[in-house]
Amino acid sequence: MEGLQRLKNNNYVLTKSKVCDEALKNYKIVHNPMPVFLETFVEPTKDMRTLRSDFRPIFEKWLAGNDRENRISKREFWNVFNAELKRQGKPVVDSREINGKEYIVNYKLKNVNKGLN
Repeated sequence: MEGLQRLKNNNYVLTKSKVCDEALKNYKIVHNPMPVFLETFVEPTKDMRTLRSDFRPIFEKWLAGNDRENRISKREFWNVFNAELKRQGKPVVDSREINGKEYIVNYKLKNVNKGLN
C-alpha cells in the first residue's frame, strides 16, 4: 500500500531506474541496434565529409563489443541505416565521390574512441 501511495503522490509517474534504463538499452541493441548506433556514433553535419567506408566497420566493431553478430553486408547496412534515418524523420545519406573516394557529406562519426572501449 505504501508503494501505491507514493505512486499516487507522484501523479502515477514511476521513478527512473538506471538498471531498467540499461536493460532497455540492451534490449534495443539486441533487437534493433541501428537507432542506438545512430544516437551514439552518428551526427548530422553540414561542414564535414566522412569516408563512407568508415561507417560500417565502426558499426561492426560496436556490435561485437555488445556481443552481437558483427557481419553485415554493405548493402544491408546502408539499407537499414537509411531506413532508420527516414523513420526518425532525418534526411537519408547523401554520398559523393571526391578524388575517387566515396564520402558521406551530411553526417559524421562521433564518439568513436569513447564508444568502442
